[in-house]
Amino acid sequence: MLAQLHQAQAARAKDEAQLANARRDLARLTDVSVKGFVSRQLADGQQAQVAMLEAAVQGDQAALENTQVQLDYASVTAPIDGITGIRLVDVGNVIAPSDPGIVVITQVKPIAVIFTLPADALAAITVGQPNESIPVEVFDRDNKTRLAAGHLALVDNRIDRTTNTVRLKAIFDNADGSLRPGEFVNAHLLKTVLHGATTVAKGVVQYDEQGAFAWLVRPDLSVQPRRIVVGPPSGSWVVIESGLSPGDRIVLDGQYNLHSGASVNPRPQGAAVSATSGNALNIP
Repeated sequence: MLAQLHQAQAARAKDEAQLANARRDLARLTDVSVKGFVSRQLADGQQAQVAMLEAAVQGDQAALENTQVQLDYASVTAPIDGITGIRLVDVGNVIAPSDPGIVVITQVKPIAVIFTLPADALAAITVGQPNESIPVEVFDRDNKTRLAAGHLALVDNRIDRTTNTVRLKAIFDNADGSLRPGEFVNAHLLKTVLHGATTVAKGVVQYDEQGAFAWLVRPDLSVQPRRIVVGPPSGSWVVIESGLSPGDRIVLDGQYNLHSGASVNPRPQGAAVSATSGNALNIP
């Protein structure tokens, strides 16, 4: 097939050279015909010769393109960049048109992550708005190590009525190959930015029959329960809407051994810690 391609290229080059020479002869004959040195019939004959060679070049081009198509069919070319899996066909296998193919290629740069969110959370997502890009981060199975950062590409057009959830798709460049097809990850979608919010570690928040509270450490190192209103979480932190202020000392762990008025002995690394004021990201 490659030899036929070379033959078609040679035939086209030959006819193009003859066409170029015929056009030069036509130019010379046209010039002298105007001056009456040769008959008009001779010039017209040369014009017909040029037209015949132009048609021959067009035929050569069509033959060349046909041969190129046949050669393309004889070559296996991957339609996308990616990584291949285990090949589906080995040398000597009998194949049929219904066979799935030779090998499966999976695109990994970029790569997409599909995850779900409660349908009630869709109202705060502005995907599709002009100049709006919603960042998405993915973490490992333990939800501790960040693997990649990307952006939300689309929200599915239907809600799963059995779970009241909707599927979302995020795109990641994955330049370092940290994400692999079929990998389980935890997706964190940026929903809201709260400026100047008071945040504490999730372990600070305790619950009883009356609701949420935290153990507040008084100056004499005794503790008392403080009722709090819990806001949205952000990773290992949670927003406190009311009940605590920046600078309050609170108990981080060991709360089950406490009662009102009990004394605590803070460890150097902070069994009693301070509430902090900063930016809290609500990532459902």
